Amino acid sequence: MEPDFAELQAILAGLPMHAIPRDRSCGADSLLCRGPRKLDVDMETCRRRVKANLNQAAREYYSHEQLQRLTVEFASLDLVCFVDHQEKRLFAAVRGTNVSLNPLTAPDDMTSNMHIMLGYDPPRAHGTVKEYLAVRRRFENYVPFACGHSLGGAVVLHLARAVEDSPKTAFARVDVFNTATSPLSFPPVVPEKTPLHVHLVKGDWASLPLQGSNSGLGCQVHVRPAKASVKDVHSLRHFLPKKADEEESSPTTSAASMSPTMRPFEEVPAPLARQRPVAAAWWALLSSCVGAYRKSPAQRPSAASVSSAPCGGSDYPGEVNL
Repeated sequence: MEPDFAELQAILAGLPMHAIPRDRSCGADSLLCRGPRKLDVDMETCRRRVKANLNQAAREYYSHEQLQRLTVEFASLDLVCFVDHQEKRLFAAVRGTNVSLNPLTAPDDMTSNMHIMLGYDPPRAHGTVKEYLAVRRRFENYVPFACGHSLGGAVVLHLARAVEDSPKTAFARVDVFNTATSPLSFPPVVPEKTPLHVHLVKGDWASLPLQGSNSGLGCQVHVRPAKASVKDVHSLRHFLPKKADEEESSPTTSAASMSPTMRPFEEVPAPLARQRPVAAAWWALLSSCVGAYRKSPAQRPSAASVSSAPCGGSDYPGEVNL
């Protein structure tokens, strides 16, 4: 199942970001938690957005034939569930930090990131558990898997731990990529019964507590060197396979020379998104709030706004807009 399955999970981990509508106001409205609410977003529209980007991924990563069979059965601001009816598999992908000041996601992301830094459970995990269980009841006979990147990985770990006591809800495997962890909580919180694969890039600032911790955690830790063509060591692109057009191009072709349409899963570039010395890594984490280098502080949303959320999205270049 390795490494092709890990690559499939990495592709899916980037798709939930595409459900977030892009035409939302930023600035003061998002900082004051005014503006659009989660309940104002149409779930079906978000599902179609993810489906369009899933189709694009299936064309670009054609060697992963399973992408062509997947259907989007659920999409929210935090969670997207894909189903392979032929092999009876259910894939749950949790969204990472949205690096834009989108009022639909910024408050929850900021709150969850701060909780993680302080060693507490991310509030986003609570709603994600409810959403996953609702989808799981619809596909009880399917084998479930889960994945997430950065903040999404941290939420997935709490989701897996919350549902692993029941064979009917426990995941068969979980893959997390450069998952956000706290230096104040070690060993980090991981599922005790669920097969877990932790994928890290050497020198990633957000997952430093996990690096070199292959023993004693009850999981498999895979550390890989950073890709020379990817500036941000925290980027999900380090784990993605080559696309069809990249395989046909010359070896000297760099990510910077590609058109935006060739890079639908690339994180929004940030001027400070560089590998930092270890001594300054957690100051970078504090100022960036796990992956959002250009964010500003946001107030914590009310419990009602966190409990359930239809639909979510992306500001990644090259996405398919609906």
